[in-house]
Amino acid sequence: MAFAILAMMLAMVYRTVGAGARGVERAEHVAGALELLQSELDRLATGPALAVGTDTASMDETFGRTLRIGKVALADASPGDPQASLYRIEIAAFRKTDPARPVLALSAMRLQRDPP
Repeated sequence: MAFAILAMMLAMVYRTVGAGARGVERAEHVAGALELLQSELDRLATGPALAVGTDTASMDETFGRTLRIGKVALADASPGDPQASLYRIEIAAFRKTDPARPVLALSAMRLQRDPP
């Protein structure tokens, strides 16, 4: 009887430790995806001219990402003032098995001078 109780307790401990290890592995994988998203957001916030639109791409074997760039309406400036546009950059990571549900999302705003 004691052996059966001990075996059940060991099975529960094994299951709990295994679940914890899988949780740590998933968290590390999501942290890697976050680093990739942050790098791309940093590049877009300071890099080349932005274009309005949506783009979806693969990040690695588990995650994909969706990028949305939209123009934000600003109050009219006086004639002769340099013109600039405000853009909202949104980037989200999703598991390839469930693209409709983002795992994490980041956003930023960027002010960009309009071409003459």
